[in-house]
Amino acid sequence: MAFGPFKAKVGALETTDIPSAAQAKAFVEGLSPIFRDRLHWRFAGRMLEKAEQSADDEDTAAKAFKNALETEKWLFK
Repeated sequence: MAFGPFKAKVGALETTDIPSAAQAKAFVEGLSPIFRDRLHWRFAGRMLEKAEQSADDEDTAAKAFKNALETEKWLFK
């Protein structure tokens, strides 16, 4: 599984494309603390920090990021 692209809901009528691990990391870092402190976002953030190390780490980061988006119901399908 290569990383993304993911389409995330960021507002009632807005979506954003997240095609890379670097942009996903920036997305997570831009979340307010109330969201960023949730377990699924903390895990996704940690995996995204390691995503550049290997293809397996990038796959794990993609799965963790997708799971976090799905948990919040922010993944636009």
